[in-house]
Amino acid sequence: MEKEAFGKLSGDGPYWFGESVSLVDFTFYPWFERWPALKHYRGFTLPEEFTRLRQWKKALKQRDSVVAIANSKEFYIKRYARFATPVPA
Repeated sequence: MEKEAFGKLSGDGPYWFGESVSLVDFTFYPWFERWPALKHYRGFTLPEEFTRLRQWKKALKQRDSVVAIANSKEFYIKRYARFATPVPA
């Protein structure tokens, strides 16, 4: 995404296709809202060098429409617990 999407399509804008938000942005963003669960359970973080991806995530996270329906990181950590923890045999 960093190279092929933002590097080639977005120019200087924060969104997938530049300055204007699109359906593509809103389609991918919910997966990144869940990222704290990946970090919590698997220690997986976005690499620091993914600056465009981080810029995109921040720009979307600050939109009023996203703020209105956003869930907290605690929400996702709790919901993903049953998928992330081992099941007794």
